[in-house]
Amino acid sequence: RAGPRLPLQILDRSPDIVTFSEGSAPFFDGVMLKPLPEIDRLVERSMFPVVTLKPICETHRVHELLEHFPGSRAIWIFRSYQDCVNSASKKWSSGRESLRRLAAGDLKGAGWRAGGLTPQKLALVRELYRDDLSEHAANAVMWYLRNDLYFDLRVYERPDVLLSRYEDLVERPSIACVRMFDFAGLPVPRGYDRDVYA
Repeated sequence: RAGPRLPLQILDRSPDIVTFSEGSAPFFDGVMLKPLPEIDRLVERSMFPVVTLKPICETHRVHELLEHFPGSRAIWIFRSYQDCVNSASKKWSSGRESLRRLAAGDLKGAGWRAGGLTPQKLALVRELYRDDLSEHAANAVMWYLRNDLYFDLRVYERPDVLLSRYEDLVERPSIACVRMFDFAGLPVPRGYDRDVYA
């Protein structure tokens, strides 16, 4: 719902890249990455120069993952909250319950949604949550919590992270998509923007 599937599909059009979304075998257990030693073995066996993973539920691990894989890079995708909230509210009905768990201090029950949240963010959740909160409002708060990790974790200080706006990818692919391939250090493949439209 945040929009990273599209850039993954674009990157996958390079003959040098193989991509895996969350939930894809053999790198994920459900939506979560397998243990890093197992990821190491899988990457070593890959026939592709570049292996791209989409651990969207584990963005709070960005520093750990980049430091574990020397020379790796991350593309941090963000999308307007309106589209994300509408999409998430249509697809899932878990936003309000996840927010309730966070507000109640049930971080284990909240699962990956609690990852990386500061005490200040948890205090904000307690302030904003109420039992009659709409699913859309709950998803808007979740959008804020997950996207603000970029600032809370000071990800913007890393030269090995590219911040990419979903709307730029679909409205100006000749700039935004090419920027992704340049960042990966790979040539831009023919047809990279096939089926990309605003």
